[in-house]
Amino acid sequence: MYTLACRQLATVAGWPETQAIEPRGGFIKLGAVPSSEALLAGLDDHPRIAALESNYDAAVARAAAERRDAWPEPSSPSP
Repeated sequence: MYTLACRQLATVAGWPETQAIEPRGGFIKLGAVPSSEALLAGLDDHPRIAALESNYDAAVARAAAERRDAWPEPSSPSP
């Protein structure tokens, strides 16, 4: 099965089918795969997420300011 896969790899890469290409390196051990929690924890420092959080904070602040500005000020003269 492995030899057949190496020959198919050679064919796809444009090499003759008789010359099998054997991949270098090792296989990933199942225990070496990071957990989903570890992958998601790395997103805390992602610049795009930081920008989205900043945009959200700015939108919340704008909404609070607009709600505050919607009330009339008693010290202002009436039109």
